[in-house]
Amino acid sequence: MALRLGGLSDLDTSTVPLPPGTEVVTRVDREVDGAPRNVALTFSRDGRTRYVKRHLIPGLEPLVAGHEPGLLGHGRAVAICKDMDFPTTIRDDARHGIRILFVPAWDFDKDGKMHADMAILRGVENGFAMVRAARRGLLTITDAQGRVIASAKATGGMTSIMADVPPGRGLPLYVRVVDVYACVSMVLTLAESVGMILFRL
Repeated sequence: MALRLGGLSDLDTSTVPLPPGTEVVTRVDREVDGAPRNVALTFSRDGRTRYVKRHLIPGLEPLVAGHEPGLLGHGRAVAICKDMDFPTTIRDDARHGIRILFVPAWDFDKDGKMHADMAILRGVENGFAMVRAARRGLLTITDAQGRVIASAKATGGMTSIMADVPPGRGLPLYVRVVDVYACVSMVLTLAESVGMILFRL
């Protein structure tokens, strides 16, 4: 379960017990290590974790980017909004065994569906289910095959969706071997080029 809520940055899970398997995710702008950052705070029975957005919007986010993936353990992880536009970033994260990803986001109304579809594509590419909640955009719950289990358009008030979604199986085989395939192709191409040069000599 993932909830995109405001005003939860100081939630104490020791006094507010959460049901097993529950993840509460809230996105805030706050100072971390002396610098302003775009942060996702995640609360569960295991405590609180903090993730800093890695890909900022130039000109709109005068913040400091993070560098670490938002891994929560047990096949769960979190990313923020524009992070999902970068296939390599998400693929590197997925190599840690992500099965379901939580994504708080902020869209700009007209780009809501496009941005949601890009995020869904990342899930299909990397074999994870996703719960995404976008302010001024769409709330979506999707499985690892890209099927939309539940969706709703964010309104000015509280908007929520609920659905059961199975965790994905993780990185598909073709993604696991794609780097090997690329390296082998490069070596064969180089060997062929060297062979042609030597033949001409």
